[in-house]
Amino acid sequence: MNLITRESKVWWLAHSDEIRATRGIFIADAVGRLAKEFQFAGVPTALPPPNEGLTFREGRMQADDKQIVITELVIYNDGVTVRTSSTTEDCDLVLERALAIGAELGLRTPITSPVRFYQSFLVFELSKSIDRMINGHEKLFYLLEQSMHLSSSAHVASLMFSVDPDKLPKRIASINPTAFRIERRVDVPFDQNRYFSMANTSTGTHIAILEEIERSI
Repeated sequence: MNLITRESKVWWLAHSDEIRATRGIFIADAVGRLAKEFQFAGVPTALPPPNEGLTFREGRMQADDKQIVITELVIYNDGVTVRTSSTTEDCDLVLERALAIGAELGLRTPITSPVRFYQSFLVFELSKSIDRMINGHEKLFYLLEQSMHLSSSAHVASLMFSVDPDKLPKRIASINPTAFRIERRVDVPFDQNRYFSMANTSTGTHIAILEEIERSI
């Protein structure tokens, strides 16, 4: 597998009543502190609409000998999301720094264990087509071609795997952090076998699953 690009995101969700600062947090102080710490190019200039968060864009953080580029950091009343141009490991580093700043400003440690889950986004090329993941695909594709009078061969455009939301805890069912998706990259010839994949897992695990898929086909 040839990895081309990667992005990642971490979600941290808690009960708002448990983390709310006892005497409140002055929003302007929080915005200024985060903007300075992460050098964001885009910072919120007004309060967000209900159910939306304070959104910071295009920042960075120095961690030991590496720079982490932060695509987006969003602060909600019950959690935080961080998106980077690299790995979920880097997302965790940014998240921990942001939570530490929150604690300095008065954010309380939650009583109930917070929910933390990841999303990994990769663009990559495989040595073989994902068509081979479907047993007997040649016959199926032939039937599709005949039924739609196609002059060229049909192929698998996308695959998605997920757990039934009804089997998940209610708190995360609507988000359903179990989806695993593979789809062909837009505007790239199919014979190049270039794909985009989204997985609700760490970057390392995501890559390992894709490598196993490549071996299996």
